[in-house]
Amino acid sequence: TTIDLVLNVVKEPSRITSVPSSAEVTVGGPFSVTGIITQNDGATPLGISGNIEVILTSPLGIPRSIQGTFDSLTGTYNIGSESFCGLFDEAGTWQVHAKWDGDANYQGAVSPMTEILVSKASSSVVMDVSIQNIKFGNPATISGKFTPDPNCGTDLGGLPMLLEITEPDLDPTDNVQPVVHEIEIATWAQANVNNDGQFSYDHVFDKLGTWEIKTRFLGTDGYAYSSSEKAYVN
Repeated sequence: TTIDLVLNVVKEPSRITSVPSSAEVTVGGPFSVTGIITQNDGATPLGISGNIEVILTSPLGIPRSIQGTFDSLTGTYNIGSESFCGLFDEAGTWQVHAKWDGDANYQGAVSPMTEILVSKASSSVVMDVSIQNIKFGNPATISGKFTPDPNCGTDLGGLPMLLEITEPDLDPTDNVQPVVHEIEIATWAQANVNNDGQFSYDHVFDKLGTWEIKTRFLGTDGYAYSSSEKAYVN
């Protein structure tokens, strides 16, 4: 007599945690996530190594994921600040959680969501005032540098600068108001800007006298407004 046996093999459940380094972070500032993967008792490591995924969800609901690995002996993982550089790009409330997909013996697991309050980085704009003397009617290069604080090394290319260039009065006694030209640099890349925040713009100074130049950064979701000191050329 032959007896057919049907075995139902069930994977063991597992758990994963995710612990952010802080509940508040500034765009470009330090941030890390640590955690542990265990058996269902929440204490015993699985005894294997594997891949995990940390997921950041922006205030608009857009997810960004970072890959990592957990240790076979301790079950722990640690994803450092360098992995998160540039991912927090707007202020607001973000959500963070981790997951792993499981393997042949263990079911996958997802950690609870944790909220992170992200604030804007401050910023500064500095003008290069080395072009104090220029030739009438010839183009001269206006340049400067934008710097966020903190700054983890994010590529800053593409952030718009606004140059305010004020012509000198034709005659100081005739009460003519200065003429203001607002020139928006659509992207720093178009203005020969590198990813370090440097920008430049060529302008023809076609009136005699002292010109006034000021650069403004109008701000973004991740960086606060800033403006340079006035620079003067003649």
